[in-house]
Amino acid sequence: MTSFERVSLWALIYFIGRTLVLFARHALNLLPLLVVIVTGGEQLRTTLLWAIAVALPVLIVAHAAASWWFFRYCATEDTLHLREGIFKRRQLTLEYERIQQADIRQPWYFRPFSQAVLGVESAGSQGREVELAGLTHTHAESLKQAMMQHRRVPHADRETFNGETSASSTTNLEMVLPARELARFGLIHNPVLLVFPVAGYLLSQFDLVDEWVLPRLEGLSYATLNGGSVLQNVSLWSAALMLILAIVIGLSVLIAIIRYHGFTLTVAGQRYQTRAGLLTIVSRSFQYIRLQRLVWSQGLVARLLKRKSLRIDQSGRPDTMKQAKTFFIPVLDHDRESQLWQTLRLS
Repeated sequence: MTSFERVSLWALIYFIGRTLVLFARHALNLLPLLVVIVTGGEQLRTTLLWAIAVALPVLIVAHAAASWWFFRYCATEDTLHLREGIFKRRQLTLEYERIQQADIRQPWYFRPFSQAVLGVESAGSQGREVELAGLTHTHAESLKQAMMQHRRVPHADRETFNGETSASSTTNLEMVLPARELARFGLIHNPVLLVFPVAGYLLSQFDLVDEWVLPRLEGLSYATLNGGSVLQNVSLWSAALMLILAIVIGLSVLIAIIRYHGFTLTVAGQRYQTRAGLLTIVSRSFQYIRLQRLVWSQGLVARLLKRKSLRIDQSGRPDTMKQAKTFFIPVLDHDRESQLWQTLRLS
């Protein structure tokens, strides 16, 4: 049996981030300590704060280092074995045939070192995800290829099935979305607009409306009643509102371009793969045999721009899975949609 091995030492960055997330989830357990800090004397408060400032970073780094040390994996021809856990040891075995999705991410902190994160999701009701961080991009890609080539077919037919796949593995579609199309996606899906209701609620909890907004409206009314230039005052307010709106739209477009920079869809036989991202590069793929549902979306702005978005759901993936993990094509015009219809055998 192939021996287990550790991931790269660069994966310590990933494990530190994972430890921080774990600490944030259990931060409520520190409420008793917070009570002691607030109600204790000045000397006790100072001592505890200094102890936390020194001990907490040390504990985070120590926990991350121990997690990296005890995390090991073994990849065979058809199975992925994992061992992890500091005090409570756990071993997980994933057969490639049960792996539903395998994605590769290159976070900004891994890209200078040619490292990557291989995310694997197994089929089933829970859709459990496992991540292998600290692999070279070449090794992660080879593991991904091996996982995605396995199908749920009888063992006797596997050689024939793989032979057919290899014969049809030539690239028959490569679709690249330029920056102007990604800008349109930023106009269609504007997450920055969600800030307005949240900001409105927060502002309503303070006296900002009474102390800042209403006095300026009263000043505008006073200037109008005393012969002031209504157009001048209205134009100033309109310019301010237009500037805020332009900033919001610009941020949305910028987020879309950063997230989907260089978006490339490649179709090679049964395999569909996307690659996108400016800071963090994400490679995502699925096999046509696992295609379950196509979800086309087109809101009001998308209709005006004559664009659509496409989400592809795979068999074995429950609806509760994160939307960020789905196979997604952000924006399609009529020509690209027609090409995709042909490759998906919808026409």
